[in-house]
Amino acid sequence: MAQRRQAIDIGRKQEVIAWIEAEGDGKPTRAIANFRTKGWSLDGGTVRKWWRLKDKIKDTPSHQLRLAGGGRKKTSESLEEMLYDEFMNKTLKKEKVTRTWLSSTALAIYAEVVGENGGLFAASDQWVTDFMKRYGISLRRHTNL
Repeated sequence: MAQRRQAIDIGRKQEVIAWIEAEGDGKPTRAIANFRTKGWSLDGGTVRKWWRLKDKIKDTPSHQLRLAGGGRKKTSESLEEMLYDEFMNKTLKKEKVTRTWLSSTALAIYAEVVGENGGLFAASDQWVTDFMKRYGISLRRHTNL
């Protein structure tokens, strides 16, 4: 059976960086042998990467597993704000809003904001779902009594 990838938290990375600064004379590859004797399975490239990112790693709380800033960035912050404004205007007028309407309106706004040659954007079903989650949107009908 293949060995599973083991996530290493920021606290351990901070420990390795502190050892490199104190006893490793600023050479990250010296830490590999030291921490392997302690039972850690470390790769040289991994330690060098931590050393390059040492300032970010030091500033991150030790209980976290990852550095901040990872993941895919939003296509356009203004696109989502404009789409949400359109959504609110339509719901205030008591007009029906559908997922298809959200998708087609997002594509139209994207064409206005970025332009026709601005890159690829597909307002897919998953994108609409995630947009609705981010903004707390539910398409259930409201009852007026």
